[in-house]
Amino acid sequence: MKLRIIIGVIISLHGLLRIIFINRYINFVNDNFIDLVQNESILSVGAGLFPFIEFFVGMLITFKIKLRLSLLVGLFISIIMSAFILFGNMYPRLIYHVLIISLIVTFMTKTRFFGHKRIIR
Repeated sequence: MKLRIIIGVIISLHGLLRIIFINRYINFVNDNFIDLVQNESILSVGAGLFPFIEFFVGMLITFKIKLRLSLLVGLFISIIMSAFILFGNMYPRLIYHVLIISLIVTFMTKTRFFGHKRIIR
């Protein structure tokens, strides 16, 4: 399905972009979210891991490997990042995560994701 490939490629490229500029991304996260997570080392480790997880989840979705789990992890990552963005009052950065959440939920509702017939046609 083409929607699956679009979702996977978008997530992979977003993660890859963060990996390429990993130091800049970790500094950005430390500067903007230190009030939410008081321990800077936990924040730095999380900021260092999330781009790699995002990249690999996107690749798994693109190549349809463990699709159900990959989509759920992608949804979970976007929800976590959306919460951080909301608490950090950085609303323009929310556009990407709302797009990803919308695409994943659309994919789940348009396919037999849960093993049942589609409810929404």
